[in-house]
Amino acid sequence: KVRLRELMDVARGTGLFDKGRQPGIIAHSYGGSIGLVAMEQCHEQFSGLVICDLMLRPERLMTHAKEGGRPPGSQDPQRPNRIYPDYVTAKGRFVLSPPQEVNEPYLFDYMAYHSLKEVEGGWTWKFHPSVFGRSNNFHDRLSAQASRIASAPGPIVIVYGEQSALFDADSADYVRECGGGHIPMIAIPDARHHLMLDQPLAFASVLRAILVM
Repeated sequence: KVRLRELMDVARGTGLFDKGRQPGIIAHSYGGSIGLVAMEQCHEQFSGLVICDLMLRPERLMTHAKEGGRPPGSQDPQRPNRIYPDYVTAKGRFVLSPPQEVNEPYLFDYMAYHSLKEVEGGWTWKFHPSVFGRSNNFHDRLSAQASRIASAPGPIVIVYGEQSALFDADSADYVRECGGGHIPMIAIPDARHHLMLDQPLAFASVLRAILVM
């Protein structure tokens, strides 16, 4: 909580909250968890949260996840990110998780470019090595997310891919079962987890409609 407050102070210093209107949060995938924490702790600072295809599965469907394979990343927060000799080599290591075909290659290229940074000796990832780390209570926290979303303060909307493997109609029902019947949940047709790569125009249109509400 202290760390989040510190980040909020930094954001205020950028003028983000000086526009006469509260900013909203749009968060995709793992970012949805971060956005949820922000609403739980600082909801009075934001106009609302749009959670985009956050992994959320009912406990009865979590067996596979508990028995699943090794998650991406080294899991070692002390191990620095690898430095690749050039951008082309680094981009060759950029993959989607979960894997899926890319409908719009130029958007994939844009995402890859902005996920990397040039450093001394080559190119490396922008994310911190611990981003994919999993604590011992990872699945307990994952199971609790639906209840947290349902009880979180402030306006929340969920947007997900109709063909997503991480959030589907069962997930939406689970949020409602946990008390989230008041939360709008919008499925993007013909979209999987990476909404912005599958149906960029439909996704942008839905976000624009939400933001003017």
